[in-house]
Amino acid sequence: MIDWVRPGSGRAHYERIADSLLRADVVFTYVTKDLKLVPPRVLPPHAFVVALTPLLDRRFTQAAVDLVGRGFDVLVLVVSPVALMRATVGASAFDQLACRLWTLERRARLDEMRRHGLSVIEWDPGEPLEAAIAGLDRRRHRAIVAR
Repeated sequence: MIDWVRPGSGRAHYERIADSLLRADVVFTYVTKDLKLVPPRVLPPHAFVVALTPLLDRRFTQAAVDLVGRGFDVLVLVVSPVALMRATVGASAFDQLACRLWTLERRARLDEMRRHGLSVIEWDPGEPLEAAIAGLDRRRHRAIVAR
């Protein structure tokens, strides 16, 4: 499900974003929502979209690519469960192999998103978010600001 937080700044806006993230949950549904139906007043042309995802739903990639195709600048912030997974996986060779394969699959999905023109940041929640954002390609975002 998509939860929208209108643009803003300051402490009150920070609290709105935090409240929205606290309400985030995994919801099973047979309904497929198409982002082409997003009204222009919600996402005006050339809007900068920050998409936060654990990368669990394969439809996410197509939705993000669709937004880029419609002229939106999209930054995908992928909350990485890799460190947590490695810490909880058993020590057997089979478990370690399964973890490595899963990690490679995630890496391939991240590379696929980058090939489609998405800016992707993988963030380990055990690290400060500022450190992950510092690695962002500054040239791309200078071009966004220059528009």
